[in-house]
Amino acid sequence: MWQRGVTLVELVTVLVLIGAIAAVSFSRLAPTTLFQLQASRDTIVAAFFMAQQRAMAQPNPVRLVTSSNQIDLLIDTDNDGSFADESSFRWGADAYPIDLVPNQALTPAIFDFNRLGYTSARTLTLSQAGESVTISISRTGFVN
Repeated sequence: MWQRGVTLVELVTVLVLIGAIAAVSFSRLAPTTLFQLQASRDTIVAAFFMAQQRAMAQPNPVRLVTSSNQIDLLIDTDNDGSFADESSFRWGADAYPIDLVPNQALTPAIFDFNRLGYTSARTLTLSQAGESVTISISRTGFVN
């Protein structure tokens, strides 16, 4: 005599297959460009925070340079007012310059931080594939 219904093994197998199909389709539909832009924006904000903290913690001038595809952090170790002869900042696992995701473009700019962590107010634009994110830097060094 045949029983009607499904076994637990069949039910679990169907649920696993549905989950796998849903995961694959969601990854194809998700806007990866926006995720990459937000990840790079977070990296830029962290670099500004690092520059501000280093400027307030030491007597040497600190400069953060953004180019079209990377962020660099320089410290004027010899206090001569020139960053041309300085190497990029390195501390533990943090090594500059940091390259952005390929195909991203960032507004080039130079930010000099003083001992109070102040810098010049400016707005940067990070863009990729028609999408863009605006990064605002206040005079006090706050980034949002």
